[in-house]
Amino acid sequence: MFTMSHFHPEGHVYDRTIEIWGLSPDEAQLVLDINLDPADASCLAKATDLLVHYIRSDKIADVVRKPAPRLGGLTLLDVLSSGNTEFLLRVCQDMFRLEDASF
Repeated sequence: MFTMSHFHPEGHVYDRTIEIWGLSPDEAQLVLDINLDPADASCLAKATDLLVHYIRSDKIADVVRKPAPRLGGLTLLDVLSSGNTEFLLRVCQDMFRLEDASF
């Protein structure tokens, strides 16, 4: 079976994102339409690493599809499909910034 790793230098990032985020074929196409340069691929990989670290694997697909009030109702998948991986990374970092949490 061929994966994006066979066709694109940053293909492993696409493959990992599609798998971990639980993307459907249509959603995966949105991601594949983004032309990742090495800096973008790094941001996407780091954002995905944060999701893997802080969220149970069976919940990641739900989290990336949940509208976020702080994003004006956008989802993480919406942010990713916009191609702005630096913003995606900042959003994920902010999600898990525990010093800002109020108890």
